[in-house]
Amino acid sequence: MASGRDADTIQAGRRMLAILDYVAQCERDVGISEVSRALKVSTSTAHRLMTTLVAGGLLEQNDNHRYRLGVKLISLGYIAQERLDIRNEALPYMKSMAGETKLEVNLAKLDGANIVYIEKVTDMAQYTLNTRVGQQRPAYCRALGKILLAHCPDDQVRELVGSTFPRLTAHTVTTIDELLAQLAVARQRGYAEDREETALGFMCIAAPIYDAKGEPVAALSVSGSLTQYQAMTEERVIATLKSTAGQISRRLGYKG
Repeated sequence: MASGRDADTIQAGRRMLAILDYVAQCERDVGISEVSRALKVSTSTAHRLMTTLVAGGLLEQNDNHRYRLGVKLISLGYIAQERLDIRNEALPYMKSMAGETKLEVNLAKLDGANIVYIEKVTDMAQYTLNTRVGQQRPAYCRALGKILLAHCPDDQVRELVGSTFPRLTAHTVTTIDELLAQLAVARQRGYAEDREETALGFMCIAAPIYDAKGEPVAALSVSGSLTQYQAMTEERVIATLKSTAGQISRRLGYKG
């Protein structure tokens, strides 16, 4: 059980966090009296706590003796963001989605004209494709690549992937114009698909994962046989995928 001094320290810490939360939610600089009313503490307590936060660089005081968030929070936020590991953040959600859909779940990043697989979950999948973590594959014919390319300007896509592509199956996209049309649809839908473009009888759907700046930093996909998709219904798979990608994005600080 905490001693009296420890309890006071814990209470002060909680109140300072509450002050930071309150100031962050306000769209203007705030005064001590306003904070004391919001937190239901005396003005002397609010002043003491806010003075401590100013000394630590977490709050700043303007010439009118009002307060705003300090610039140190920006650097702390960037450090926290940089240390977030997308793979570790995504893996629990990937396992949950794999259990729900019984499909293969993949996580990948864009690397030039290719995607790089950075994690995959196949424990629950009845059918799996021949991919492995660390492997690169062309982006133009894969849902993971398409949804990430969809966030690039058309000129950049042309520069990255060229104008014509190898045909892997009878369903593979083979021209830049066809690809750009698919990317436009993916942007509008919020997800991309490849239907038997890399292997007959298989399809994949992918959704983007965003960071705190709103940038697409990775993509999440579910892959399986056409029969599996029909049994579960594509609409349900898409809804689950987009929801899961959104949860991971929020773990990375995305507010959209």
